[in-house]
Amino acid sequence: MAEAALLNQRFALGDRVADVEGHRATVRYVGAVDGYPGEWVGLEWDAPGRGKHDGTVKGKRYFGCPEGQGSLAREHKLKRGISLVEALREKYGAGVGDANSDTVASAGSGDMFVTTSSGRRVQVEIVGMDFIESEIQKQLDRLGKLYLPESLVSYLGADEELRSSGLLDVTEVDLSGSLISSWEEVARLEQLRKLELLNLSRLRFASAAPSTCLPSFASLRTLVLNACKISWDVAMEVAAACPLLEALHLCDNSLSKLQGPSAEFVLQRLQLLNLEDNDINSWEEVAATLKGLPKLERLYLSGNTIDSIPAPGSADFASLRTLLLARNRINQWAAVDALNKFAALSEVRLGGNPLLQDAGEVGGRMTCIARIGSLQVLNGSEVRDQERQDAEIKYLKEIEQYKADQGDSTINMHPRYWELVGKHGRLASCQPLPKDTTLGNSLLVVTFRCTLETCTKPPVTKKLPGSVSVSKLKVICHKLFGIEIGTLSLAVQYPDCGHLLQLEHDNDSLQYVGVPTGSTLLVSTLST
Repeated sequence: MAEAALLNQRFALGDRVADVEGHRATVRYVGAVDGYPGEWVGLEWDAPGRGKHDGTVKGKRYFGCPEGQGSLAREHKLKRGISLVEALREKYGAGVGDANSDTVASAGSGDMFVTTSSGRRVQVEIVGMDFIESEIQKQLDRLGKLYLPESLVSYLGADEELRSSGLLDVTEVDLSGSLISSWEEVARLEQLRKLELLNLSRLRFASAAPSTCLPSFASLRTLVLNACKISWDVAMEVAAACPLLEALHLCDNSLSKLQGPSAEFVLQRLQLLNLEDNDINSWEEVAATLKGLPKLERLYLSGNTIDSIPAPGSADFASLRTLLLARNRINQWAAVDALNKFAALSEVRLGGNPLLQDAGEVGGRMTCIARIGSLQVLNGSEVRDQERQDAEIKYLKEIEQYKADQGDSTINMHPRYWELVGKHGRLASCQPLPKDTTLGNSLLVVTFRCTLETCTKPPVTKKLPGSVSVSKLKVICHKLFGIEIGTLSLAVQYPDCGHLLQLEHDNDSLQYVGVPTGSTLLVSTLST
């Protein structure tokens, strides 16, 4: 598009613009407003709350948008889009020319324009254009990457400009938050034949889907379309144009359904799929579409509303190693037991689910480790051999206690029980020994330390028999730190590895849970 044509044209519906503070909006109306002189531009802001209304002014509707995202502005208050080549010149030519200008840009014909603080563009004459072009070429040659996030780019520029700019050889392009609103402009990026990574996050497209079939992005391996308000169908249409696609990011698109073109066909090579912060509420929705992907190793689903996970089929998710499920609504241990059935799973994130919030950070972590035998990383932290052994033994003891209280049918609620018995034995000797035995009466050196910020009392070290119970420990803590017994929370910190073990059952003894001498008892409250 020629610079003169760009300057003379009016804003059109669907155009993407920015204000002087950089906030993005879509043009929804251009024309007169009753009671106000001149021409106005009606805007739908990307950010909720940025506007003042829903497109209705003094009872008259000029356009429609969500409440609090609409406003009217004068044209001179808005910045319209520029070409990709022009944005490059602004980036590497900033400060050249008029010292009072905000930015300097070129139309691509050798002419230079100053963009003033009010958004007005004024033609100026400067020297050094060859130097700027040389600097652009050096940067692109050296890095092979083009990063222009939050830029004013709305179109690529003429083909001859692209060829002469060195852009055709870049391998990574970040145009996130730019003003591109046309799938046709996205299609023109196929000229970048070496492009391997493309980030188009936070773009708002004027049409819901490409009007024609997209060309092939022959080298593209990573595609980022976060917060673009696109559907799963559109995402698959774009992905189908990327035959080598290995990583697809679709965060924050309000996706609730994963239906449409066969993902198993479109995503044959996909290794990573990021669906975080969407509206997916059913694991069945996920499994129906994705379970057959042969190379899918990493699936990110944090920030959705999934509340349960059934056990997968024997061939489902065969390559899945990492599954992120933080900030969902999982509230049953059966979902964790199901994760133990994923053949290749080694990393899981479950933080922020009701299940772990109820169980406590330490106790919940240990139970997850015990229930998922293949787990190597939980919530971003490595699972060490000693931690696994402690967790499994503690879990097995709990099952044995449940059996003693409720009968053998309890085993059905713990699918790993017999596997753990084979690994650690039945732990029939794990019940507390009589108080008059040598082991029960041997003294352990234990340090009590209050972790509450409001507590100013120093740690206290005591010698205690191994038979002392958790309930008695709470009485001691009440006397030492003045914390009400009913609100006390105790955890053991082992002296060698620093591993934490939550003391959850009042009848357990120090001996029963395997507390060695030299350990520290961390004292807090249930709400911390």
